[in-house]
Amino acid sequence: MEKHVEEFILSADSKALATISSLGVLNVVPVSSIRVFDSKIVLVNYFMDKTFQNIISNDQVAFVAWSKMIGYQIKGKAEYKDSGEVFDTVVSWIRETIPGRVVKGVIMITPIEIHDIAPDKKTKEHFSAQ
Repeated sequence: MEKHVEEFILSADSKALATISSLGVLNVVPVSSIRVFDSKIVLVNYFMDKTFQNIISNDQVAFVAWSKMIGYQIKGKAEYKDSGEVFDTVVSWIRETIPGRVVKGVIMITPIEIHDIAPDKKTKEHFSAQ
């Protein structure tokens, strides 16, 4: 994942994650706490239910981050972790930034496809100009 994409998704006003169940039922949720580790997008699970179940049965996801009319859609493979180094790092980060919030787990997305969703497909240029 290119650095400008990483910087954009971390600062975007809005973010959402789409998952699909083993029966083909779609689910989309807004997401707020996000980090990037080794080009993997890491989302925090505080109270996801359907999303968690879907990722366990089907690892295909789509993540979208946007501000006004610019942004990126990232299709990828998700992995759920409730222990390990990344999980521990995220728990420490959330403890400092949102005291009292309980981290149930993290969703690690390995990007496969990245699509510019701006009407003119120039998110990089628009974002750089800000």
